[in-house]
Amino acid sequence: MLFAVAVLNVRKPEVHTRLMLVATASMLQAAVGRWFLLFLAPARAPGAIGPVSLPPVVVTVMPGLVVDLLIVAAMIHDRRTTGRVHRVYWIAGACVIAVQVLRVPLSTTSGWTQVTHWLVALLA
Repeated sequence: MLFAVAVLNVRKPEVHTRLMLVATASMLQAAVGRWFLLFLAPARAPGAIGPVSLPPVVVTVMPGLVVDLLIVAAMIHDRRTTGRVHRVYWIAGACVIAVQVLRVPLSTTSGWTQVTHWLVALLA
């Protein structure tokens, strides 16, 4: 969504650049989460056979906070170079945080489960 808004604002470089930065940082959460799983996941028993169980959605909170620090660093840079933090960072950053916060409680609802089953059925 942020990427689409950034593309729509391509003629406003101060808005486009900041939206692209926030969109890129928000996509990094999956990669950062993999590092967390690599270093913090419990070790599997030697010779264990079968699929690895998926972690709960709550484990996405810490990688999300790490990614949010990238956006905060950009906000600090903006403040030091222009004297203020651009409103794009406030709005887009709030959207990213809202998604991160709402992800945990919404992931356990029956409505979200139905959506995921529908998406899986599209792939089959």
